[in-house]
Amino acid sequence: MLRTYGPGPSLWESVLPKEALVMPDELAKVNDLLDDPVFFEPFRPFFHPTAGRRSIPMETFLRLMYLKYRYGLGYERLCRVCTAKPRTPRPLRRRAMTRTACWRA
Repeated sequence: MLRTYGPGPSLWESVLPKEALVMPDELAKVNDLLDDPVFFEPFRPFFHPTAGRRSIPMETFLRLMYLKYRYGLGYERLCRVCTAKPRTPRPLRRRAMTRTACWRA
């Protein structure tokens, strides 16, 4: 089931100070651009309008994909950081990927 917009501010967003919700100019421009419903149309054929598991809101997905591209974030970078110790057994490396220390790259 396709969801285009989220339900509104989350509990986390409601407790943040107003200063934390202000975006830099570049991100504010992109945010305004991505509010256009035309960006949701390519996703419609892949989702049933009423049946199935609900998707994440497409407005959230689009913004996350922009941030991933803009700042070079991704799974590959996380793997490089977490596999820096070649003698670590594989299961331990996988568990390490979920720890905060792996996000230092």
